[in-house]
Amino acid sequence: MKVYRLHADMERFSIFLWKDKGGGYDKNFIIQMSHRDGRPFGSSYIPQEFILERSDTGKLNYKMDVSTFTSPFIIFSEKAVDILKETLEKTGEILPIITQSTRKTFFGFHPTLRMKNCVNWEESTYTEYPNGEKQLRKIVLFEKAISQKKLFMIEESPSTVFVNDDFKKLVEKEDLKGFDFSRKIELSK
Repeated sequence: MKVYRLHADMERFSIFLWKDKGGGYDKNFIIQMSHRDGRPFGSSYIPQEFILERSDTGKLNYKMDVSTFTSPFIIFSEKAVDILKETLEKTGEILPIITQSTRKTFFGFHPTLRMKNCVNWEESTYTEYPNGEKQLRKIVLFEKAISQKKLFMIEESPSTVFVNDDFKKLVEKEDLKGFDFSRKIELSK
């Protein structure tokens, strides 16, 4: 079994940023999403607006099928949602969003599957603060605790979304654009 951090290729593909009421980018959206603790929005969700931002190489287009800059709120193209629907529906909420794209439809994905007690603290690297909070630097997960989970979050790193090798293989088989699976997560027995 292999596990990866769900990440987008921001070098070659554009990303979405949350548009605040003043028209700019606001990190508060990411903070708000991280503190939801996997609780679903349900009927209280109001579609959010996202603006397109250039890739690291200056590209500005809607060719990507994923944007993870607002993680744990992930943005998927309609094509990606159709292909990944079975996994997405079991592990979170697929939500409407607003973009300026006139040709391609995008959706927000809010993960609600949040795993507990799956971090191997002895093998992980972290910083512990005076208030007792720990910030993970290198994550090592117990393989048994996450087996058979295609997409999930962990309580100890609320803004990170993880996927397994089955998810990766499906993305690659269907040639979805913009995914970066280079951030492999170490597993322990």
